[in-house]
Amino acid sequence: MAIPPGAPGPDVSVAPRILIPTAFFLALGLIVYFARMWTRLRPIQRLGVDDLMISIAMILMVVIWSLCAAAVHMGAMGRHNFYVPLDKQIAANRLLLIVQILWIWSVAFVKMSMACMLLRILRSKNWHMFLYATIVVQVVAATAFMFILLLQCRPIEAVWNPGLKGAKCWSQLPAQVGLYSNAAVSIVTDFIFTALPLTFISKMNLPLRQRVVIGSLMCLGLFATVADIVKTTKVDSYSNGGDNLYHMVDLYTWGFLEEEIGIIAVCVPCLKALFEAVLKRMKWVSSSGGLSKTAPDRSGYLHFAGSQRSENHQLEAMRSGRWKDGKTQSQEDILPSKDGQILKTTEVSFSIEEAKDLEG
Repeated sequence: MAIPPGAPGPDVSVAPRILIPTAFFLALGLIVYFARMWTRLRPIQRLGVDDLMISIAMILMVVIWSLCAAAVHMGAMGRHNFYVPLDKQIAANRLLLIVQILWIWSVAFVKMSMACMLLRILRSKNWHMFLYATIVVQVVAATAFMFILLLQCRPIEAVWNPGLKGAKCWSQLPAQVGLYSNAAVSIVTDFIFTALPLTFISKMNLPLRQRVVIGSLMCLGLFATVADIVKTTKVDSYSNGGDNLYHMVDLYTWGFLEEEIGIIAVCVPCLKALFEAVLKRMKWVSSSGGLSKTAPDRSGYLHFAGSQRSENHQLEAMRSGRWKDGKTQSQEDILPSKDGQILKTTEVSFSIEEAKDLEG
């Protein structure tokens, strides 16, 4: 088929490059998310702010992918603008503006969910201050980028209809700066959130193999970082104003993958019991000393307060009576021995629900 004069290329669609991989990771993310929520609701409800935030991020990601699929379905996204009728270009650009706004907030909610999860795990006030500051940075960065998108043209209709007469628009530079800035914040945050738990895992009183397994689960966020870095290299497609429907596919693909892998990475640490059962079946951990040697926590997380220092605090609290345990059960049996003597045996079991910070 001959290429018409002035066309940037043949009339082909590169939409499968975005739909197929992102659909796979979206489905995987939904599975892991629902597994997380199942463990948080059973056997007792243990939902927290972090669960709310990751739920918002998951809902936004489903909406984002659906809007992107709609732009593809109408025959716009993934094709050269040259071949797309003007009315479809306008409709697709309107959808993609919504996608960009929802995407930046979805990424922010993933990071904030991770920060809230670490707030539950860590006990240091200094780390709490740092994590709260991280949450503020995420909100500020997302808000700033959203306003850049909404204020780049006056009237705003010119964002999805570049041919609108009398409209005034900024250059693509502010949007590119916003993308680079958010990418920098996201990459730094991912590295910190990955490295922070590792400092506690390395001090846990566990065999090396088990520490490696737990550390590997917590390092899944680095895959989202890789996707973020690759996405950053595609930001220059923003300047391809005349053919945005075609050239922005790669940028959106890596942006979606960053978000979906991030959701998976945040949900995995909540699946402690599931991974423990699987690893026991694989003989990676012993049935008597698996991952459960980590400090128990009613929140259901892989708890990193299992250092010797924390254990000493717990023992001291139990001795001094400051530790309020949950249910305690004892069972006494009177058994006769062979020589006619009576032996009294007492079986005692403790169930401690949650250890609070005894230092503060």
